[in-house]
Amino acid sequence: MGTVGRRSRVAIIIGAVIAGGAWWWSTARPPVQPPAAPVSVSAPQVSEPLSAPLLEIQGTRLAGTDEAGRRQWELQAASLEVDRRRNVITLVAVTGWLYRGDARQIHLTAPRAVYTVASRQIQLAGGVTGAAQDGRTFHADRVVWDGRQGRMIADGHITVTQPGMTMRADHLETGPGLERIALDGHVAITVEE
Repeated sequence: MGTVGRRSRVAIIIGAVIAGGAWWWSTARPPVQPPAAPVSVSAPQVSEPLSAPLLEIQGTRLAGTDEAGRRQWELQAASLEVDRRRNVITLVAVTGWLYRGDARQIHLTAPRAVYTVASRQIQLAGGVTGAAQDGRTFHADRVVWDGRQGRMIADGHITVTQPGMTMRADHLETGPGLERIALDGHVAITVEE
């Protein structure tokens, strides 16, 4: 009876362990769910235009040189966007300088600007203000700096102020230092004594 009793106890313990394991296994694992119906997933709609910028940078400086490597201009902006498809850089809250040689000539400010890589032109817009080193100032709706020709072209509500004289026009062309100014369209000059 000792051997049979011992075998019975071992069988009861093994049975209890198996029963406990089966209970634990059934409660520890989540119940198996039947497979769900297939879900149709559609591609997300793109809300941005196709010309979305490739790159946007906050707080930066851009500079351009001529073929000889001399600095022609530099601009700082609160932010800029690079559009690789159109090959342009758009700048916001712009301030900067036009250069002759290594010397700063005209300080510029504008709400926005666009630099076109292929033409090497900068177009400033939204009300542009410029100040030459000698104290002369100008205001215009738009300004284009043509790096290949080394000239500045301004359009829209031009006002050039210098000591004793104010000039107004629709169109202005000059070099990087306001040295020779050509005015066109509704030109008015006021001389002060």
